[in-house]
Amino acid sequence: MKSWLSSIKNWWCALGIVALFGVTANGQPGTLYDEWHKALRAHPELTEPMWFSTTGQADLATVVSQIENNKIAMAYFLCEKIAAEGKASYADAHLLIKVAGIDLLRASDRPFMNQDFTANLARFSAQFAKDWREGVYKDPSTRIAQLFESKLRERSEKSISPLDLVEIRRFGIFGLPELTRQIKQHNSKHAFAAYLIITGQGDEYGRYLDSSEKQFTNAAAKLDHIKASVEKLKSENGAENFEITKRISAELKD
Repeated sequence: MKSWLSSIKNWWCALGIVALFGVTANGQPGTLYDEWHKALRAHPELTEPMWFSTTGQADLATVVSQIENNKIAMAYFLCEKIAAEGKASYADAHLLIKVAGIDLLRASDRPFMNQDFTANLARFSAQFAKDWREGVYKDPSTRIAQLFESKLRERSEKSISPLDLVEIRRFGIFGLPELTRQIKQHNSKHAFAAYLIITGQGDEYGRYLDSSEKQFTNAAAKLDHIKASVEKLKSENGAENFEITKRISAELKD
């Protein structure tokens, strides 16, 4: 009897270890992270825009496709990793933008072309690690609302400056509930633009920056766009079970 119970216990423990450390083949964040870095090392000739290609090198394209289907899980994994290490590598900073929309490379004090991204990353990744450990990212709504009150609420330019959005982008997908609220309450152009770039809709983001006065001019149109994106997001592997997905969905329902 003891032998049988011991076997069952060992079997369940083995399953728990597999789940915890992400060592199964497909869809586990730890495995996908390692495979992505392995592919980058295998193709050092690739530049940043090609790091997330699904049509280039087969090994890289395969793992990027899996990352696309597991963005939320990858986001939590990578945030926890950076928080534990207290810093992020340059490659991981780009991966963080891809899966979580969190930008630790850009500052808001000068045009992007004049910035020192190495210095920015050291500064902002350390601050991110601290904030994540302290629970700020569980609900950064207060901080984001303060940004709108102090900097963005009264701005009405026909074109939105990307520099206006930098500090919001550092909260990535975890700021989407508050961005949704800003759209509901104030029909905020800045909140909608931030949502577009945070969720990786770069082409639409660029068009919106150039002509925000002509498209998505009312809150209903903006919210409908967000709802469609959230539904797509929830189709990822297990995405609907994560806290941030539930918070975004709840804000859209209110």
